[in-house]
Formats: sequence, C-alpha cells, structure tokens
Amino acid sequence: MTHLPFGNLRNRLWGLAAPVSMCLVLPFVPAAAQTAEENGKSSCQIAQADSPDHGDGGGEAIATGTDANLRITIPVMIDGRGPHRFLVDTGSERTVISASLARRLGLVSSESQTLVSIVDRQQVAMVDLPPLQLGLNSSINLNTPVLQTHNIGADGILGLDSLSDKRVEIQDFGRCMKVFDTKRASDAKDEGPKFRMHARESKGQLILSSADATGFPIKTVIDTGAEINIGNHRLLRLLQKRGGLHIFARREITGVTGGSREVQIGYISHLKIGDAVMRNLAVAFVDSPALDRLGLADTPTLIIGMNTLSSFERIMIDFPEREITFVTPSARVSPRTLRVVRPYGS
Repeated sequence: MTHLPFGNLRNRLWGLAAPVSMCLVLPFVPAAAQTAEENGKSSCQIAQADSPDHGDGGGEAIATGTDANLRITIPVMIDGRGPHRFLVDTGSERTVISASLARRLGLVSSESQTLVSIVDRQQVAMVDLPPLQLGLNSSINLNTPVLQTHNIGADGILGLDSLSDKRVEIQDFGRCMKVFDTKRASDAKDEGPKFRMHARESKGQLILSSADATGFPIKTVIDTGAEINIGNHRLLRLLQKRGGLHIFARREITGVTGGSREVQIGYISHLKIGDAVMRNLAVAFVDSPALDRLGLADTPTLIIGMNTLSSFERIMIDFPEREITFVTPSARVSPRTLRVVRPYGS
C-alpha cells in the first residue's frame, strides 16, 4: 500500500478568496508549478513542439500554466481564432466563455439559464459558441454560459461537455496536464506502481465509491479545477463525530458567478483511495448546490482537488470508459518542492 505525504499546507490556503471554478471549488494553482520563463520550456511545451501530425485523428491539446496564479490552461481555437487560454475543469458540467472573449469574438446572448456554482444558483447569459478546436483535429459547437472575466481568471473553462469523449491526464506531479482523444496512446513513462478504479457517472461527473476517510466509506469526485479539496457538511459532521479532523480557520470564497460563501478549513488525518493512503489532507468544508445537483448532498463526499492530485506521478481520467488510473511515485515526494524525502518503506 502506498502512503502519500502532505506537508504543512496552511500557507497555501489563503488563496481561498480566489474565484471558484465553474461548479466545484477553486481555480487550480499547481503545488509545484513554475512558469515557462523560469524553466525555459516546460515538459508540456516540449511535447507540443515535438508532437507529430497524427493522421489517425488522435489529436491532443497540451496544457501550459503561465498566468499570474500559475494555473494550468489548455490552448484552444475558436472559429479559427486564438489560441485562447481555457482552464481544464473536470468539476464543471459546462464549458464557459469569459465576457471579454465573447465581446472580442462578437458573440451576442439571446437567452439566459440557471448556472449552479459551488456557492449559489444564478441566471447567466448564454451564447452559441462557434466551433471550438481542442487539439489537432477535434471540433465542437456548444451553447455556453458567459461569466465575468475577473471571476474566471482565464479566457474560459473547458468543462465536461467538451471532455466527455476524452482522456484527461495529469502528469509530472501536477506540473503538466494533457487532453487526449481516447484512441491516442499516452506519451508518459511511469516510474511508480499504478492502480485503476471504476466510477459511476452522474451529470458527466465520475464518482468514486472505493474511498474512506478515517475508516468510514465516502464518495469522491476528481476535480482538476480545484486548488484544494472540498468536503460537504455531511462529511464534516461524520469526521467531527469519529475524530481525525482539525478545524483551524474560516474563510470566504467567491464563486464564478460572483457570489460568496463562508467555509471552514481543516485537516483530515487519514484518507484512503484505492491503494493509496494520504494523511493530513487540507480540506475546505461547505455545502454546495453543485453536490446537491449530483445527488450527494446527504452523502459524505470529498471533492479531490489539485493539492492531492499533484501528489501522484500521473492520473488518467478516461471519461468514455469511466475509469481513473492513479500512478503513485516510486519515492516519497513533497508536493510543493518535488524533493525526494525518502524511499517508500524506509
């Protein structure tokens, strides 16, 4: 069994006032990401530059995280124009476009719909998006919400309606993210052991049942748009009753719609997902309308964000197959510094 370490994440949590991604929690700030200017070429950029022109339609879109918050984004083309920076968010049902990009593209809203975010439900404008090209060959037309640019922090959000036939891979301990057509083989070389988990689907989300917190079974959702983990109040009450939880702060978070909500911040002492055991997980607790929409409001549920996902060497989320594969590191690694602390078992 693999044990994944987590250091003192308290200093990272003060980013909680940042905007929340589409449906579930915070925009992604990679634990150990560095800008391309600091490293020359990132591994993602190298892969993009060296990628051949695949004739089998197995195109890929490659993430490069270079914004002010070091969030990873995917370059996309819209109606042949771009590239535009879109966050990849497996916690968002819908792809979203920013108001500023919609204006630049000359898109006019003709209707409004109710958008469910982490903190509220609000009526938002909708636009018909011209063909969105993700990778080399795939192109889709979508009806998408329009949200204020400062609440998104990017040109848009790539949600599950754009990813349902794709495989999302988080590589290199969260420093690189790629989106593949499922027929395309991965280019990653794994060093550590791996395990695969099957999930059930709800509203496009893949929900895992094979997890437990402090020995009690819970549901989990993988959210690449989340900086840290999010737990609902059902999970909070369970952990308060059973022990293994330390609450140390309250903060306010702001959703993509501009609404705000107070959350409690704490640590879960023990979480097991498949063959991996994690300790001292940083979690923000809030009852979210998004989990209510998934039918999980009355079930202890943890949304797993990038502060946990980036502790794995690689994670493959295969939406058509409803499978998630975790590759654990072959040496104990600090998510913030990527420094090898000691081999497993020592």
